[in-house]
Amino acid sequence: MPPTTSRTDRPLVAKVTRSPASELDRSNIAGAFATSGLVLKRAQGVYVEDEKGKKYLDMTAGGTTAVGYSHPRLTKALVSQVSRGIDHIDRQTMITEKASELTDELKTFVPNPLAKGKAVFGHSGSDIIEKAIRLVRFSKSRPVIVSYYSAHHGANATALSASPTLKEMGTNALSRFFNLPGFMHMPFPDSYRPWFADGSEAGDDCLAFLERLLSSVVSPRLVAGVLVEPILSLGGNVVPPDGYFQGLAKICRENDIPLIGDEVLTGIGKTGRMFALEHWGVWPDVLCAGKALSGPLPLTMLLAREDLADKWEPRDYVGISKDAYILGCVAAVEILRIVRDERLVDNASRVGSHLEARLKDMVDDLGLDGDVRGKGLMMALELVESEKTKAPDSLRARSVVREARRRGLVVGLTGTWENVIRFLPSLTISERNVDDAIDILVRSFRATS
Repeated sequence: MPPTTSRTDRPLVAKVTRSPASELDRSNIAGAFATSGLVLKRAQGVYVEDEKGKKYLDMTAGGTTAVGYSHPRLTKALVSQVSRGIDHIDRQTMITEKASELTDELKTFVPNPLAKGKAVFGHSGSDIIEKAIRLVRFSKSRPVIVSYYSAHHGANATALSASPTLKEMGTNALSRFFNLPGFMHMPFPDSYRPWFADGSEAGDDCLAFLERLLSSVVSPRLVAGVLVEPILSLGGNVVPPDGYFQGLAKICRENDIPLIGDEVLTGIGKTGRMFALEHWGVWPDVLCAGKALSGPLPLTMLLAREDLADKWEPRDYVGISKDAYILGCVAAVEILRIVRDERLVDNASRVGSHLEARLKDMVDDLGLDGDVRGKGLMMALELVESEKTKAPDSLRARSVVREARRRGLVVGLTGTWENVIRFLPSLTISERNVDDAIDILVRSFRATS
């Protein structure tokens, strides 16, 4: 006799009662996966709306949403692909034209030799950084990767080993076991918080450190690559002084060391250039892109010089089933075309200059102690208790971010001591949006003084 379900059977199943989404999140999701508690229901352009219908100006969306929320062209492209019934394949057994189409599209934004190079695909920033490291190690038959203190390259063991800070690795003693061999580190040139002297020669000092490293600590013949973020992201939105990257590229060329540019966060127009390293006229040997590249879908990729990529044997490649994810490729192709067609990089440069000017005026008007820094729309304000001590004013920064959110503005909080208020809006942001954001921020500072 087949089983039946009666009213008396139902109490045997756990009864689920309706709770606010934030309560469900706290009860169902691990506490380590921290959240702000803001429950979103919809988003459009540069605004998001919570479950109560309150709208917020999102000045953080650009991290992953270059063309704004719900762009009609992106929506149409994704719906069209899904309707064909092909949303995922395993590249080990079959391919489509989408990965090559995306590679061709991305190459229109880069010069030779990258434009003649080869692509590799991933699903996250951590994943593509690991593949970039594998590529140069196997191509050069060398073990060592040199990266930077205070960097952020991802969350897997390889990426964390290239990001050697307490903020990245964690304070638990067990976290040290995630640190893999084969990594060496050096200071990133920070003129505001210098590693050496007074910071007036921060770039030259850090280049001298690398030269000393290569001459007395590790042979260049053992170094597979130098991995760098053009702007330190979670390190506090730190911009190196002019001349540093030109010097770094020169050292790498002279020692036959590939330069790996981690543009997963800084790329796709945020800084007022398609890729941040363009500000200094430098192109890496391996260029990593992600986040805003594919917007709402998980896809990352790298372009590598052909001579490097061709030396990476198939037997040395380890991928995952969703490499070159079709929907991600479709999204990325359309996003790159929107960025070009709507001249969004130019908009990021113009509006970014306005944002920087408004922030500096605000600092002067309110008598704040700190540093405004960034490129384009990737802008930040570091708060300190005094310019003399530069003691991080983390408490004030957190209070202002919370108050701004209460008033309808979403801004980020970053930096080693979480005292850096960061702006990273969509490339579609307008000067009027910036003015609205600064007005709310000014009121938030005054409310928390």
